[in-house]
Order: sequence, then structure tokens, then C-alpha cells
Amino acid sequence: MTEGYAEGRTKISPLAKKIAQNEGVNVQQLKGTGPYGRIIKADVLEFLGSGIHTESPEKDTIVEVSNMRQVIAQRLTESKQNVPHFYLTVDCQVDKLISLKNEINSADENNKVTINDLIIKAAAFSMKKFS
Repeated sequence: MTEGYAEGRTKISPLAKKIAQNEGVNVQQLKGTGPYGRIIKADVLEFLGSGIHTESPEKDTIVEVSNMRQVIAQRLTESKQNVPHFYLTVDCQVDKLISLKNEINSADENNKVTINDLIIKAAAFSMKKFS
């Protein structure tokens, strides 16, 4: 047994699991080629492309929600119902920011920078400067 996994548990990456669920693939039919026999995206896509895949008509299944998820759902519902909400929209001209992002990404193929990354960095610098 691989450390960190319970006996009988299927080792599958989150992306592979999502694709398998969306396509109706039974992950028990797959053989993982990832680290420690983990099922990865390529395994699911290869299975789908092999033509062996036949969708089994699944009935609606009821999945019991954990206590933690129930509490989270209850608190989110209470928050939405009891706390006044307002929504703010601001239009920003970010042409130079997009150019900077594209320049950074073209210089380094291994790391991709997003607009959110740059906004967070600017906010952090501002907080540091005015704290």
C-alpha cells in the first residue's frame, strides 16, 4: 500500500477525476500511469479515445454530505440572507498591465503570470508603503 492512501482507494488526480465524471468513465476500469500508479488526465483521455468506452446509464445517486460541508453551506446561506450585500463595479484601463503581463510571460515560458498576480503584488506594495 502506498503511504497516504487508504486501502482500496483509487488514486486519481483532480483533473482526471473531473474529466472521468463528466464523461461517465468508471475509474475502476483505468490503469494509472502517473506516480505510484495514479490515474492522470492522459490515462482518461487515452481510454476515451480507445473506443472501449461505453457510457453506462447511471441513475441519480444521492451522495451524503459531510457534517463540515453542511455547516459551511448553512453559514453561507445565513450570510447571504442576513447580511446586506452591495455590489461595486469599477471600470479600469489596464492596457499597460496587460502589456506587462504579456512581456513577462513571453520572457519566461515556465512561469505564467496573470492579471490577478500583478494586482495582488501592487496591493502588497501599497500596503507595505503606507503601513
